[in-house]
Amino acid sequence: MPENSKVSTVELEVNVGDQVYVIDASGIPDDAGPGEFAHYLWTGSMFAKLTSQDASITDSQTLSFLIDTDSFSVENIGRLSDGSRITLASVEVITPFNNANATLSVGDNLDLPDSQERFMPISQNDLSIAEIYETTPAFQYMTGGSETNVNIYFDTGGSVIGEALVTITYS
Repeated sequence: MPENSKVSTVELEVNVGDQVYVIDASGIPDDAGPGEFAHYLWTGSMFAKLTSQDASITDSQTLSFLIDTDSFSVENIGRLSDGSRITLASVEVITPFNNANATLSVGDNLDLPDSQERFMPISQNDLSIAEIYETTPAFQYMTGGSETNVNIYFDTGGSVIGEALVTITYS
């Protein structure tokens, strides 16, 4: 903390229904990530969280990532909040990979069986054929407030050319 900064405490009288907007609520366990806001309501005995930055953007969103032969074996497509549900996972093979051994799946980093293929298993796409492959998973994250990485798991299979656009839609 800089020398010239001051820390002060202010006591406020609160009434049932009073609200507070916290710019960075990351210090409150499970309420927000670093730098994320949260909004609270005084119930008479405690401040109850009404919403947070993550909750305010949980309307349908789309994330995309372009995979090619220079991509890593695990690519992060994005982070999803607790309560999020992926409603569509698609792989659009733009330029077919020139080796039929190339594989791709879409999953997450949770330590559960088949988590690396949770949204798009390897068996539901063929990277050697220019096509759009889609799945409609029914998995909803219930992680107790934490965010989860959604990843693309990729193996070139020896391909030297190829390109695919991976897209997830979630709410």
